[in-house]
Amino acid sequence: MSKEHLVSEEIARVIDLLEQIKSVSEMIEIHHEGDRFMSNQYKHRKEDFLKELRVLLHGFAISPNDLLAA
Repeated sequence: MSKEHLVSEEIARVIDLLEQIKSVSEMIEIHHEGDRFMSNQYKHRKEDFLKELRVLLHGFAISPNDLLAA
């Protein structure tokens, strides 16, 4: 398997994670005031997605601090 192919898979996963984070964030907002259990479940899923995203970004030499507004 070529290195270019691996990078493409990593980029595709980053895009997928961003879409998942957006979707879960919308669900957190929907359940924000009503169902605390569901809200907490979505928050946990979001944190899992963010952890994976941090690992992938590290592979691109991007740290969370690099993403902070200057």
